[in-house]
Amino acid sequence: MPVRRLWELYGGVWGRDIDDKTFQFTQFPSKIREIKLREWTVSVNMYVRDFSFDPSQDLVVFIEEIEGRAPDSIGRCRIHLRSLSNGEKHPSAKESELQFPSDVHQFMGSTYTIRICDEYLGVVRHKGDIAELAAWKWKTSKLCLRLSGKNSIRAFTFLTDSSVIVASLVTPTLSNEREKTHTSLIVYDLTETQATAPKNDDTQFSAVMRLLDIPVEDESVELSIYSDPSPCRPGHSGPDVPFRTPDQDRLLILNFEVFLGLSTSSRTFVVTFKDLQDGVTTCIGSTSANRICEREEWGPNSLVEIQNHLSWAPWVCSVYGLRYARHRIQIAGDDGRRHMCVILEDYCPQRARRAILEDGESPVPSLRTPATISMHEMPLPVDLQRIAHELKIMISEDSIIALEGQDTDRKMHLFTF
Repeated sequence: MPVRRLWELYGGVWGRDIDDKTFQFTQFPSKIREIKLREWTVSVNMYVRDFSFDPSQDLVVFIEEIEGRAPDSIGRCRIHLRSLSNGEKHPSAKESELQFPSDVHQFMGSTYTIRICDEYLGVVRHKGDIAELAAWKWKTSKLCLRLSGKNSIRAFTFLTDSSVIVASLVTPTLSNEREKTHTSLIVYDLTETQATAPKNDDTQFSAVMRLLDIPVEDESVELSIYSDPSPCRPGHSGPDVPFRTPDQDRLLILNFEVFLGLSTSSRTFVVTFKDLQDGVTTCIGSTSANRICEREEWGPNSLVEIQNHLSWAPWVCSVYGLRYARHRIQIAGDDGRRHMCVILEDYCPQRARRAILEDGESPVPSLRTPATISMHEMPLPVDLQRIAHELKIMISEDSIIALEGQDTDRKMHLFTF
């Protein structure tokens, strides 16, 4: 399946643009859950800058940038709320469009991150080191949260069905200290915040969980986070199936990149959402009046570093529930030839214990307590071995996906079960 400029994977559905105003959606099949392959197209009357969707709510979100002549209109964007099944106005939305409340003009060509969680829609727009985040109740068009700042909003996702967690290179109260980059996760409650436009160092946050202190200025650091699915999939989520991944079983992936001259170093961590929520409870209940917890306070053993991690791309859906997929080089045979295989790490303690009992697998030590995860290997087909270094590995509930190629010249290989 060729891949063009825009694509998205969520809820077992793959969406991509086939021209500037037409999108194709594919429901991935599954033998074990008896889901059949299904494809359909949606056409729109605008040039789409980015998009996302939630099959459980029949919702697709399109972002359109405005190219007006007036100085106050250049770089504005509209957010269109459409039905995923036919592209028409979503019947549950009070308004068919939302206006992104930007304070930054000349913001054309931004990159976007879109997240949907039940009645909430969150959007971040990036332009260099400047970013803005807005969150709405999309059915009523109520704006619930506005944030903006420099290096303070690098990525975000939903922590619960009514709160977001923001990856920041700036920790409140330490934003003026320039000798190090004080990375942190900042939590905002959407039910209590006001839709003003403060920066992240204001007192609007619910909790701050400190991460790594990196001994360079934040212009040389990038922090990405990713999780899938959202913590709430309301109602009838997709096809009529016998089972699905529990919404509370989720991992957060964190990747730190440091750029020094022409060299780049990277570290990747995972943490369960249960540990994150326990950390938030610790921060809120701490004796610290500013609700900021050091890493040693909120969970010294919660962050698990992924060893021998190869390349990282923030747009790759490498996690689903408590499973994390990546590729690794293996040395096999007497000839010492290098082979690429897919590594599937499962951070569910119940499944890890069951694997030990059923298959005699040895637990994989980690920083967690209990220190066990289940790990499985899947060799890549022979025809993909020659291009294995180009592949990005993704995972959905019923599939493993290998994305081949660079930029717009991409192909997708699907392995379903």
